Amino acid sequence: KTQIIRELSLYHSNGDEQLGPYGAFGYDLTFQFEPMILSQKRSLKQCDLVMYLPDEIVVVDQTKRDAWSISYNSCIHGSSTQAFLV
Repeated sequence: KTQIIRELSLYHSNGDEQLGPYGAFGYDLTFQFEPMILSQKRSLKQCDLVMYLPDEIVVVDQTKRDAWSISYNSCIHGSSTQAFLV
């Protein structure tokens, strides 16, 4: 569990408060922290947590009543996401 937090902190940026990992937490993630007797069968291939770095995000500031989009270009092993940005 602390390994997940450690890994996620690698993707934090002090220069851009919006850039970082985004994701979805499945309901069954609770079972990783709370011991329970499971009443339903679950596939071992089931993902309880999915994280990603976005190519584009929309930021909405409710207080300022403002919104804007930010695009990012990620490069991994010589491949870039630049071609997907409009």
